[in-house]
Amino acid sequence: MVLLTGLTLFISGMALFIYQMLWMRLLGFTENSSIAATLVALFMGMALGSLLAQWRLKHGLNGLKGFIFTQLLIAVSAPLLLPQLISPEQIEFIYGDIALFLILLIPSTALGMAFPLLTSWLATYKPSNPSVISFLYGLMLLGGVAGLILNGFYIVPTLGLNGAIYSAAALNLFAAFMALYLYLKTKPSETFSPPLSSPSQTKTTWQPFTLLIILALIGFITMGSIVVWSKLISLYTGTTLFSLTAILTTIFLGSALGALFIHLWKNRQKLDRKHLFVLLVTLFIVLNITRYLFSEAPNLYSSSQYLGELLNHSDALFFAFMVFIPSLLFGAITALTLTLYCQTPNNIQQKIGTAYSLLLLTTMTGGVVTALWLIPELGSNTSLLIFASTPLLLALLVAPQVNSLKNRVARYTLLGILGTGSLFIPNIHFPDLFKQHYYRYIDALPLVDFYLQEGKAGVVGFTLHKFKFSRLKINGLIQSRVLAHRAYKGEPSEILAGALPYLLQKNATNALVLGFQTGITTRVLAKSDLEGVVKTVEPEPKIIEAMMVLNLLINFPFLEDGRVDIEYNNFRTALREDSESYSIIVTQAPYSWLTGATQFYSQEFFNLVKLRLKEDGLFAYHFNLLRMDTQTLKSILKTFYSVFPTGAVFNDLRNGNLILLGGNTPLIMDLEKTENYYKLEAYYESATAAEMLGYGGVRTPQELPKIILFSSKEINKLVKEAEIITDANLLIETRIEPLSKKLPKGEHDPYEFIKQSIQKSH
Repeated sequence: MVLLTGLTLFISGMALFIYQMLWMRLLGFTENSSIAATLVALFMGMALGSLLAQWRLKHGLNGLKGFIFTQLLIAVSAPLLLPQLISPEQIEFIYGDIALFLILLIPSTALGMAFPLLTSWLATYKPSNPSVISFLYGLMLLGGVAGLILNGFYIVPTLGLNGAIYSAAALNLFAAFMALYLYLKTKPSETFSPPLSSPSQTKTTWQPFTLLIILALIGFITMGSIVVWSKLISLYTGTTLFSLTAILTTIFLGSALGALFIHLWKNRQKLDRKHLFVLLVTLFIVLNITRYLFSEAPNLYSSSQYLGELLNHSDALFFAFMVFIPSLLFGAITALTLTLYCQTPNNIQQKIGTAYSLLLLTTMTGGVVTALWLIPELGSNTSLLIFASTPLLLALLVAPQVNSLKNRVARYTLLGILGTGSLFIPNIHFPDLFKQHYYRYIDALPLVDFYLQEGKAGVVGFTLHKFKFSRLKINGLIQSRVLAHRAYKGEPSEILAGALPYLLQKNATNALVLGFQTGITTRVLAKSDLEGVVKTVEPEPKIIEAMMVLNLLINFPFLEDGRVDIEYNNFRTALREDSESYSIIVTQAPYSWLTGATQFYSQEFFNLVKLRLKEDGLFAYHFNLLRMDTQTLKSILKTFYSVFPTGAVFNDLRNGNLILLGGNTPLIMDLEKTENYYKLEAYYESATAAEMLGYGGVRTPQELPKIILFSSKEINKLVKEAEIITDANLLIETRIEPLSKKLPKGEHDPYEFIKQSIQKSH
């Protein structure tokens, strides 16, 4: 029965971690204020469920019966409620963040009840087992590892987000039937029911409150460390669904094995505060070794590999080792602390809910505070230093008493030396990291890193090459470039994306730019005769800060027009909250294979844009073809023109970009016969505009039609068999080969598709 109970929680843990990974994925659609609504709803709901389970246990609830009910509740509520969060725009328009919180609250509360209920039941069924908590906690995490692998490498790529929700619900249903089998096979007389009012059978010489402090802070630094580790490792592995799955799998596998190690250890000898002290000191040492390994990663990682490539070689083992050992200790300390806090079947029924609830709340806090404050304000290195120092301070709380003054002085001297020594570990040095793996292939040009800072989106950097070319990078991936001494000469696609919708409509009045980049698009529109402001939404403040540094360095005028209005916000949040309609909307999409990219390529995103576009307005959308295959390109084109029925595809293939122009009214490209022609001539008379457009490849108005690749009608014929991208199916994020750095070739190469399509159309 014990193994069957563990297997039941293993299955439930699979479902739990699938839900948690989905919640992490859904955060990409609900940034800023809604991050709190979704993340808090998950962990606070689980914490509330844990307390509710404890309250019901105190009133005599059979834990197994309660577990069956929670699994059935999740199996019903999750498929009904969670799919609404995949595209939450309609909910937010009508009800706001409160609706998101309430939708998440029902299944999350049931999720939080599962572990305390089943743990309490097994403790009463096997009261002689001293390590029920660590056994079940370890198996729940091990089930979570199986859920992560299954979800990240099969369910989501094959069935999408909706399929993942239904799969998790099916696992909950299976766990409920397994628990029902246990209930029917267990005779009431076989269950030990201690009197709830009886005192603890084991007296402790130290306060349980101390254990709660340790549990809370370990939960905080565990999730905080996971956030920082994932960010640093993703610089090497790339920010993809598959790399994220691999990182989380390694971390939680370590935690699961650590908890199971405590189960085996507890069965062989009695564990007490001295063992917890040893584990905390060991964790301090291991976390600082991990800090050192991250600082040495540029030297240890193969210099023949570029950062951001998906790992499929032995170098991946280095990162697995770095995070596996501390994860092992995190799991062991959490399991041991829970076990020491709830030492008897009676205490488990009365205390496990409180302890587990506290662990969930502090885990949530650690993730939110680290991602939204510690990393942006203090940086990854300082954050890791704080996390690594915490176990040493906690060790002082549980240090075994010694009578000898000499031994006491020796102990605290040793701990002091360890703490002081940790301050001298080399910092994580991002310039060395990027120079070794990115800059070596740029024609050996002299490089100047005039800006390199950690932001919300990652490590933001500007690199100056021979004081001529300036490249904007996020996590080392080039986002944009500009000529340092000629502020109007940047990426041709960014120039054209701003100029085309302005030049090809008669009465444009205002513009919305989603993504500042190097400011080229914003500058193109600010130099026009638009009557209203040019509103620019940029989620990463560090990008604007970097441009200010560039302006001070070489007098780079990037915001000289007073009509430019900068808003720091996520694109979809800004579109939802804005009440204005625009003549021109421009956006540059991220690389299609990055985690979360779907939210900028999906039909739901384009429908959001359409809500903010005037009836005769135009939407310019440009993206890069790097690592993209033909099927992904076809899906992007079909999705875009399913929302914007008229338009054209423009050429910037020399730089690997396409510009899609779409709207509700037909484009007239025989410019000399239009009423708009005088505006084109006037715009080209401006030396600044002529310089910008000339660099974009369009030196006269008559050259505009020459850069058209396809009309929207031609595109619809070419991509009629393609699948439309939605928030739920994640098509573009999962079409790359898992953990591989192979590029599309032959018929899968999008350039070959474009070349053949041009030949057919002409």
